[in-house]
Amino acid sequence: MAKKTYSEDLSLEFKSYDQLSYNDTGGKYVELFQDDQLIGKVEVWTDRDNETREGKEQEYILINHEMIYLDSLSKR
Repeated sequence: MAKKTYSEDLSLEFKSYDQLSYNDTGGKYVELFQDDQLIGKVEVWTDRDNETREGKEQEYILINHEMIYLDSLSKR
């Protein structure tokens, strides 16, 4: 069964960012995992006003109306 694709805010119950990880598929979406279970594909957004020291834009996903930066999650 195919997992859902989330282009808008995802509603998800979790206690800690440690429960979340992602697989970067190189496109507009990342595969999001919670406790090693695939949740689905979540759209990645960029924050043009918050650049890293390397000059790259920060990438984030939206969960529970919160911007969660990918660099705060474990990459698979």
